Amino acid sequence: RGAAQFTLGHVGSITERKGWRIAAEAAVQSAATGRKVRALIAGAGEESAEAAAFAARHPNVVTFLGHVSNPRETVMPQLDLLSVMSVHEGLPMTIIEAQSAGVPAAATAVGGIPHAVRPGVSGYLVPRSAEALSQTIADLYDRRETLSVLSASTLTLFRSEFAIERVVRQYHDLYMQP
Repeated sequence: RGAAQFTLGHVGSITERKGWRIAAEAAVQSAATGRKVRALIAGAGEESAEAAAFAARHPNVVTFLGHVSNPRETVMPQLDLLSVMSVHEGLPMTIIEAQSAGVPAAATAVGGIPHAVRPGVSGYLVPRSAEALSQTIADLYDRRETLSVLSASTLTLFRSEFAIERVVRQYHDLYMQP
């Protein structure tokens, strides 16, 4: 968002299959290169205690927020990039919520994610590893103008494809077909 610090976020279930740890490790790796990077980890799940412990070991980089009500208004506006390092997915609501705030995503190319995360338009499809995510962070950190353009095109994509008015219209048209 133009600040001196780059903020990565994981918003969702705190489980291995959703990839919260990959986001946290990528932020730590990126910060170790001298970049001012932090990660916000928001959500609840079977690995919440592990996420809290990880954040306690890396307090200058990782913040575990636990369950957050209304993350679209409270967490998303703080992010430069959303991390969705899932093993499998449909089309996660967290990506749509991030896009509505102009936040691009770095995500795995599983399920319906490639429909919403379009490389160079609304984020990047990356392998499910802290190293790959850390490289994406470094690229965007070092090229803030690219991040700014990506944020604008993410919001444009959201408005043209995922805004509720468009979704309702598409359902209406579908139901009205003979």
